[in-house]
Amino acid sequence: MLGAHPETVRLKAKAGEIPGRKVGKRWMFSTIALERYLAGEWVPRVVQGDQAKEIELCRSTNGKTATTGITSFTPLETARRYKAALAPATGNGRRNTTTA
Repeated sequence: MLGAHPETVRLKAKAGEIPGRKVGKRWMFSTIALERYLAGEWVPRVVQGDQAKEIELCRSTNGKTATTGITSFTPLETARRYKAALAPATGNGRRNTTTA
């Protein structure tokens, strides 16, 4: 119906440029919605974060860390704690169990 390559249609639908919905692993398209799109009557949906771009401030490494969830650790502290949590719970390994 659109006369475009399926991958192009998928990418445009994913970006919200053409009407379509992803149901499970498949993209579904309404014939009526595509007809409206081709007639120029369809208005692209607004994707979250597509607001007018204002001047974005540089994110300084010296700035305060934002609290996320219940923690307010720096990224390095978070990485250290994550690595410690993934470390094995057991000791250094097997020891000699024979007695002399």
